[in-house]
Amino acid sequence: MDNSIRVEQGSNVQPPNSFLVSSLLLLDRIEKWLAGFFQMTQEEQKDAGIYFDDQSDK
Repeated sequence: MDNSIRVEQGSNVQPPNSFLVSSLLLLDRIEKWLAGFFQMTQEEQKDAGIYFDDQSDK
């Protein structure tokens, strides 16, 4: 008896759910809105590990 899991060749991977994507974008906007209530220096933000811009190019 073969109990191994078969992996079908082809595209079983579905694109991200649009509801999930829109929810993540909404959470990002809420996070930035809430962050507007707090004033932190750049050094305090760096110490806390808070980055509001894209850090992938650095």
